[in-house]
Amino acid sequence: MRVFVNGFGRIGRTVTRILLENKKLVLAGINDIVDDVDNLAYLLNYDSNYGRLATPARALAEEKALTVDGHKIPVFNCREIDALPWQEIDADIVIDCSGTKDNVLAAHSLRGKGKLKGVVVTHSPKDGIDRHIIMGVNEAQYDSEADFVVSSSICDANAIAHLLKFVDDAYGIEHGSVTTLHPWLGYQNLTDAAVVGQSDPGHYWPDYSLGRSSVGMLIPKNTTAVSATEPVLGDLAGRLQSFSYRIPTSVVTSADLTLITQRDVSQEKLEQDLTSTFSRSPYIELNRESLVSADYEKNPHSAIVDMQWAKAGPGNMIKLILWYDNEWGYACRAIDTACHILEQQQGNGQK
Repeated sequence: MRVFVNGFGRIGRTVTRILLENKKLVLAGINDIVDDVDNLAYLLNYDSNYGRLATPARALAEEKALTVDGHKIPVFNCREIDALPWQEIDADIVIDCSGTKDNVLAAHSLRGKGKLKGVVVTHSPKDGIDRHIIMGVNEAQYDSEADFVVSSSICDANAIAHLLKFVDDAYGIEHGSVTTLHPWLGYQNLTDAAVVGQSDPGHYWPDYSLGRSSVGMLIPKNTTAVSATEPVLGDLAGRLQSFSYRIPTSVVTSADLTLITQRDVSQEKLEQDLTSTFSRSPYIELNRESLVSADYEKNPHSAIVDMQWAKAGPGNMIKLILWYDNEWGYACRAIDTACHILEQQQGNGQK
């Protein structure tokens, strides 16, 4: 499978690292608004969260390409995804990590271009998406004939959707709340500034507090963690509240799910059901050790349930604590979504 990465920010570079580690996948090309190939190679080679690239990338600035372990990767510099020369690019699928709404809408024009079978978008916009997919929850709904631009949702939704579905199926969710503690992101400020000065035009929050320094403090904010699950778990719409803190760490998120269920459940039953449901899941891991956020870095699962804090009661209340690497784990799901799309199309006889 030949994968093209559009957008070389945090998620784009993490997707690239995972692709380079997988011998069954080929990185077909990279596109970014930054035109300095040497700088892109540097950012790929030296990552503040994940360390040095095992096999360093080398920039071929004159040829507009990178080489990694003898593999030449073309590099493009277009702001719009539909401006790329797709008839010349040898790619089966695109993972769009640009985060811009314009590219989501423009991605539909790529249908029939070259050998492309689809575009996976690494965020969850309301408009322009043919299907929202959370692997392990609703990938069976993918329609190879109708779905071309597919969202792999967001890191939070990929983490909580599995557990929300589990609790609702097993005990019924009456109502509840989700609180996430999410590391800082690139659009936040290092020093206090006006919120309008945030650098990412595609992700704007109006709260003045988000313009404050992200260093050394917790910043309360709204979150799309729950609303992003609604295209996948529509039956839960209106039953959950959500809230978030931006926290002064660089990676690994924690989520607190407090749920009131329709049926009482004992502590023993909750632990038994979690074990029987997820012990062999490729997407959810159960942890019984006393760990901290750093211990979950580069964990490929969508979420890890902290079993020591999984609590039933009093009454019909359940509390679950999840951990997830919001970059690495989520990037793994974006790639899984791309693989699923191509496998389904090949299974339907499409070439």
